[in-house]
Parts: sequence; structure tokens; C-alpha cells
Amino acid sequence: MKILMVLSFLTFVGCSSNPKNYSAGEIAGDFYGKAEFDDKRIESLFNRQKQLKRGFVLAINFQHPQDESIWFWDKERKEKITKILDRYVDSKLISKYVEISPTFVERATDIWSVREGAARYGAEAVMIVSGSHRRIFNLNSWAWTYVALIPAFFVNGNDYTMFFSHSALIFDTRNEFLYLSAASDKRVNYSGPVSYNHDDKVKALEKESLIELEETLNEQLKKM
Repeated sequence: MKILMVLSFLTFVGCSSNPKNYSAGEIAGDFYGKAEFDDKRIESLFNRQKQLKRGFVLAINFQHPQDESIWFWDKERKEKITKILDRYVDSKLISKYVEISPTFVERATDIWSVREGAARYGAEAVMIVSGSHRRIFNLNSWAWTYVALIPAFFVNGNDYTMFFSHSALIFDTRNEFLYLSAASDKRVNYSGPVSYNHDDKVKALEKESLIELEETLNEQLKKM
């Protein structure tokens, strides 16, 4: 079975070009989609003012990756964010928070749709939380040994780049004023064979990225 996997990998490598490099913007996502902005639209953004008062209701929209990434916001990951919010419920900055059901968000990457979903819950503010994980690779000078098949299981012929990106934004539901923007972007470079098990590195890097997001989010919430 492993030999078949190696043969499939070598066939794929032989037919493919260098993997695409993704920017932080692509990973975090563009919540405004492809909407075109004119001067009037830009001016209206400058004219928007803060209007939240302490004790506001916060709706949360967890944005799952819109691509082929297998990473998603499961219960454990969501709790890392909500535990931070619990502190600000206790301090009365937030009266309560609620997660928006996907049923109420027609287009997940459209902020207008997300704001409409938040309004259905009577939430004065909405927090959009996104996350993504990617791993890309390039063959190095040792990859030629894979022709013999067996070396593919132990020779470090692949150079890997793995990264996690997370972000959190808080908008006013009514006028879209941006109150908070927190982000983290962690990456690591390493080499390994075709059969390399990436699980430990995935867990370690995700933990680093989430910790950085938690710290940044907490600091910015203190200033609201």
C-alpha cells in the first residue's frame, strides 16, 4: 500500500509545477468579497462613528475555510475564543454572546449577509472569526533518490512550509464601524520524506497561532 502511495506521489510531482504561495490576505479571507469601492463608498466608511454602549449583545460568526483546507472550527477551537469573551461578560462590557447559525448567513464571505444574521439575534455587534491551515512543498536536491522508491520512506527529499492564520474582527451591526481587528500568522519550514507524519507540527503550530490570537484579542477588548 505504501509503495502505491509513493508511486502516486512521484507521478503527481512529475506532472505538477511549483506549489502556489498563499498570502496572509488569501488565508484570512476577504469579507467584502469582490465588491467594487467608489469614492463615495470610501467616504461613507470614514464618516461612520462608534455607537456601542457597554452591555451590548455580540453575535459570533465562525468562518470556516472556503477552500480545500481540512481545518475547521470545531467545538474545542471555538471554546478558546468564547472563554476570552466570558471575561468581558463578567466585566459587563458584553451582556451576552451568541453564535450565528449558518442558516441565517446566506453568503458566508459577505459581511452584509453576516450583519443581517447578527441582526436576527438582536445583536448590536458581530465578531467574525476566521482560520486556515495550509501546507506546501518543494522537492529538494535529495528528491532524485525517490526513483529507487525505498528512499522515499526515510530520505528528506521534500522541503515543507506549513502555516496557520487566524483573525478576529468586531463590527457594529448597524453601521459596520470596525471596533477591533486581531490577527496571527505562524509558519514553520522543515524537511521530510514522502511518508512524513505532520501531526505533531500541525498541533504545535496551531497552538502558537491561537495563543497569539487570544492574546491580541484580549488586549484589544480591554480598550473597547
